[in-house]
Amino acid sequence: MTGSRRQRPRPPEDVPCNAVNFSTALTSPKPAVIAGLTAGDCLSVELVLENRRKVVVAKAGQNIAGSITNTIHIRLVECLEAGEPFHAIIDSVSGGHCVVRVAHGPCR
Repeated sequence: MTGSRRQRPRPPEDVPCNAVNFSTALTSPKPAVIAGLTAGDCLSVELVLENRRKVVVAKAGQNIAGSITNTIHIRLVECLEAGEPFHAIIDSVSGGHCVVRVAHGPCR
């Protein structure tokens, strides 16, 4: 057999916390918070309890801008529970739609 060997992607639980990095649109965005945000703004990423469910949120100061979901969401929850810091940089805001890039570490 010839050709290059393709590496299989690592399952999310095998991804080190400092390698968690992805783009996503905020779900359930809060219009009043989103309206004050622009591309390049840094949001903190935190784990909160809503109706007895763990929810990952992006916060501008103390205000929740929206929730974060992704295929690697479970790993992100595990990392946050372990005390690892994460932030989300806003890529774009258009009306009530906000796209962010989530990465390891605090806002700089």
